[in-house]
Amino acid sequence: MTNGKADRARPFSRRTRRIGYTLIGIAVALIVVIGVVIPMPYVIEGPGPTFNVLGREGTTPIITVSGHPRAQTQKNLRMVTVSMRGGPGSHVTGAEVAWALINPDEAIYPVDEIYPATMSAEDVRKQSTAQMEGSQVNAKVAALSELGIATPATLRVAGVVDNSPAAKYLREGDVITAVSVGGTRSEVTDASVLFRRLEAASPTDDLVIFYTRNGESHEAHMRGKARTDGPGVLIGVAVDPQVKLPVDIDITLDNVGGPSAGMMFALGIIEVMTDEEHTDNGPVIAGTGAVSMGGGVLQISGVPQKMRAATDAGAHWFLLPETNCADALGHVPDGLRIVPVESLHEARDVVDDIERGQTADLPQCSS
Repeated sequence: MTNGKADRARPFSRRTRRIGYTLIGIAVALIVVIGVVIPMPYVIEGPGPTFNVLGREGTTPIITVSGHPRAQTQKNLRMVTVSMRGGPGSHVTGAEVAWALINPDEAIYPVDEIYPATMSAEDVRKQSTAQMEGSQVNAKVAALSELGIATPATLRVAGVVDNSPAAKYLREGDVITAVSVGGTRSEVTDASVLFRRLEAASPTDDLVIFYTRNGESHEAHMRGKARTDGPGVLIGVAVDPQVKLPVDIDITLDNVGGPSAGMMFALGIIEVMTDEEHTDNGPVIAGTGAVSMGGGVLQISGVPQKMRAATDAGAHWFLLPETNCADALGHVPDGLRIVPVESLHEARDVVDDIERGQTADLPQCSS
């Protein structure tokens, strides 16, 4: 015997199941579309490749210095990078964003925090290339200065920041000829001089910038503003340095951009120019930081991702700008010791101490 009510209910149940399966299918399809197809307005930053600046790019040494042939064995000084996904000319998917949210080695940023809305993929490429080229020039000048080798240069003003200490004095096209800090004057005949003096100054120091405009000499009296990205003060001037390197230095590294390899490039140049023998079995030392022509080590981005890249490359030591300590603390991978530095000179001393095993008194980031 059958139950008539149950018989009448079965078609309804089948229809309900079909509708439910259809809705589930639609939901799954939407999730797939959102996760895989629809672009998301984010940039994902993760660990990138690392490079031994004393190694080779293919068969070509990354750093070559005229008159300083390279040894067959080399120390391991690694510059680190980040990988960037998303932004102009590319996009990330919802699935990538979801994975990045649970991946401690990746960071997510809204696109407009990283790139202006008007910036194209070509603009990004040009900016990254220009930053890398600038970092290499800075590294060459800073390394030569550290070795006591002067680099003749003309420092022409390329721009002045509104409401900056220099704003009411200097103009684009002016040539800076000397700088005085606290009453001590230095002629700007070397590319590093202006930057070194300003990086050693404090906001209470009286500054005088000597410059020429249309062949006439002028003086600008001011006090600088404390930097937040490195040591010393800023006066609000962008400088176009017309540098004449006394030594032929080539840096070869394809498909890498940005300014943050400057410190490691400079350390590599110093190693090439001072060491005749290199060891393969020494400690792997990685690092990041922009460098100025005066040798100041300046703040950069992506520190947690770069530390992970360093660890993946076998590094146990990581040099970084002192101003990046807050970015590093709480994210340091196991087995990696971070050492903050403010200058190329300090970084050079740290590398020497690590190689000699004299590490007990190395500086540390404080919380």
